[in-house]
Amino acid sequence: QFFIFFFFFKQKTAYEMLRSLVGSEMCIRDRQYAEESKEYNEFKKQEKFYRFFKGDFKKDISDIIDLNNPELDLNKFGITTQLIKGYTVYKFKQPEGIYLIKNYLPIATQVECCVNCLNEYIKKPFRTNMYVYDEGYTEADGTKPKDYSREKFIVNDPKRYFFNRKIRWTNLGFQYDWNNRFYPNVKTSVPDNMRQLAMEVISLLDLGSYVPESVIINFYDKKNHMTGHLDDGEKDQISPIISFSVGLSCVFLMGENTKDVKPLAIRLDSGDVFIMSKHARTCYHGVPRVIEDSLDAEPFENYLKEKYQDEEHAKLKELGDRSADEETELPKNNEYNAVNYLKENRLNFNFRQVEVSNDGA
Repeated sequence: QFFIFFFFFKQKTAYEMLRSLVGSEMCIRDRQYAEESKEYNEFKKQEKFYRFFKGDFKKDISDIIDLNNPELDLNKFGITTQLIKGYTVYKFKQPEGIYLIKNYLPIATQVECCVNCLNEYIKKPFRTNMYVYDEGYTEADGTKPKDYSREKFIVNDPKRYFFNRKIRWTNLGFQYDWNNRFYPNVKTSVPDNMRQLAMEVISLLDLGSYVPESVIINFYDKKNHMTGHLDDGEKDQISPIISFSVGLSCVFLMGENTKDVKPLAIRLDSGDVFIMSKHARTCYHGVPRVIEDSLDAEPFENYLKEKYQDEEHAKLKELGDRSADEETELPKNNEYNAVNYLKENRLNFNFRQVEVSNDGA
């Protein structure tokens, strides 16, 4: 007697898979999964290689573009350099429109950004991936997301930092609708200090008119990754994406407009700014790996020691009995906590222009 069993699997939508990943740059598309199901493409091969790599990133990989390495053959990767206002700007030949500036953000700015990300930018009116737990929210099919154990994700340690690690992304400015993949006419302000970061890069590289209308901030721990995707939700597909890295280093894959082409593997470190303009603006990219213990913490610790006298620095480190914020239910992080966070995690905040401007920029 024979028995035949049928198994039915529900295919996850891009949105469902999205929330289960890192919150990433949050623009993963349905067609990404359709393309991956066709074949084991070149982009996917590189994602798997770097995600599960066990060796030494500095010694064992010859194909990774680590611009900290003075022996790196820039010609091999089609990279040229230009000195602009004291900054060494690395320009990539392929895909056209990539610029990388190492150590662009000063330590003080990195710490300030981290403090704001941990304390302020995760609070309303800005929206995080936690909005699905808001009262009254339901999925398209009428169900509510399963609740989660908050205690499992909370770090509430004055000797480390205060944060809910369930938060994977937050959105400033135009608020993207991840479910329906478009920008409705719902937006918050973009804080002036954040807006200025993007505009200074635009001015430095003379990239034309630009309006930083939306900022997506990603929170990565050492186990998080971001699958390859296109940022094609914005009406404006011409203006560049300006992306800053703070905290742990990562392997960033920069591909083409198809996943059949082997992507470049680029190391991004704390303080770097990466620009995707022109053709690169419409190409696949992702982060398969955050590199554990990769932050050089000494400059950050020296910054705190120089800013505060020894006695003040000791008090800053020992502050623990702080009242909880009403919304986050956690104490606010100070600069010491922020540096501790960056030792264990990576922040990425990237800017994009959403609407097409009148001059077509």
